[in-house]
Amino acid sequence: QLDHQLARERVNQVMQSLSARHQSVLMLHMAETLSYRAIAVRLGVSTKTIERDMAVVKSLLFKPSP
Repeated sequence: QLDHQLARERVNQVMQSLSARHQSVLMLHMAETLSYRAIAVRLGVSTKTIERDMAVVKSLLFKPSP
């Protein structure tokens, strides 16, 4: 349970530093469990764009906290 709380706190920290689109991509993937393709269709962009967006988000999520 502590791990889940720490993960939620980390996601909240990172969310504050993300652009609106990156926030949308992350929430659609995590909260609605949409595939990258489904997110791309919903946002009107390519799947490759979503892959790049998620790479940015993941790099921030898994970067050590200062």
